[in-house]
Amino acid sequence: MPCSRRQISMGSAGFMLVGAYTSALLSMKAGVNVWLSLLLGGLLAMVIAFGASFPFLRAKGVYFAILTVMLSEVLRNIAFYWSKLTGGYSGLAHIPVPEPIRLGGLGTISFDSKAHYYYLVLVVGIVCLFIMYRLERSWLGLMWSSINENDQLARSCGINIKRHKQLLIVVTAFFMAIAGGLYAHYAGTLTPSGDPGSPFGFSASLYLIIYMMVGGEGYFAGAIVGGLSSYDSPPARQFAAAIHPTTHGGSPSAGGLCLS
Repeated sequence: MPCSRRQISMGSAGFMLVGAYTSALLSMKAGVNVWLSLLLGGLLAMVIAFGASFPFLRAKGVYFAILTVMLSEVLRNIAFYWSKLTGGYSGLAHIPVPEPIRLGGLGTISFDSKAHYYYLVLVVGIVCLFIMYRLERSWLGLMWSSINENDQLARSCGINIKRHKQLLIVVTAFFMAIAGGLYAHYAGTLTPSGDPGSPFGFSASLYLIIYMMVGGEGYFAGAIVGGLSSYDSPPARQFAAAIHPTTHGGSPSAGGLCLS
């Protein structure tokens, strides 16, 4: 989704950060159920994405990508400097794991071990992939495909280009926020670091685009194949070392160079 329909988003890490901090803060400071806080983090990311889409969709191509990088960095810096709420550089610690799931007479599933949490993420991932697959094959997916092929022709057929692009951005933000929330409750600690290797830095968003391109952006399973084939491979490590000077500063121009 971040690389589909010619709207390349380089700000996925920002929505992950929103989901992670929202879910962690609600569960820690407001006593909200973790399952509910995960959804609320996704909803907040959708609201932010919807608001940002109005000015952002006026730009196209690399300029749109640069704006999404800017949004991601703004969100990260808010988390960094709003220390009274987020803990600033020190971050958050002792983030609770999701509440156990009771299966009646079959027992209880807790998530206090890595193995159990792995299966939780696996199940959530499969559910999210199924929803995205159904979206791609629905009438919405047909609309998005027509916009991708020829937006002017799609507009002449009565398709509201702006509304459908906004919907795609909002849906993408929701799934990225869910991923961020799951990460927060697994790691138990959060810091708004933008260093290479951080899930909230520019390099994280860049890797998502690379996985999509390696696996084939025209295929639904492209990002999955690209991620599995590139993860911790020697070429991936060499590339990470090569882009370290640019990703360390979160330079928007690096995204433009990689995408050109």
